[in-house]
Amino acid sequence: MTKVAFITGAGGFLGKDNAVRLAKEGCRVAVFDINKEAVDSVVNEINFFGGKAIGFTGDITNSKDVDLAVENTVKEFKKLDIMLHVLRKLATIRKSLVQILHL
Repeated sequence: MTKVAFITGAGGFLGKDNAVRLAKEGCRVAVFDINKEAVDSVVNEINFFGGKAIGFTGDITNSKDVDLAVENTVKEFKKLDIMLHVLRKLATIRKSLVQILHL
């Protein structure tokens, strides 16, 4: 069964590399970053080679941004198997994000 990955910081070098790598391994990927152009670029690259990616723009420190992106990922892909946080600075994982993962 296909895995679904949600990757924060996916617009940066390491995040993009992990998103593309997981997509090439067959994962469906949700890309999350504060930079819309970077999100669009990663999503387009993955979809261009036949992968399946969706993108979300938001701030990892804003729980509403994260909640909405995770909820829409689960809505689109029907599940969530992998969460990968690629951040340049430490951020607090919101309680609501953890609660969603227990669905």
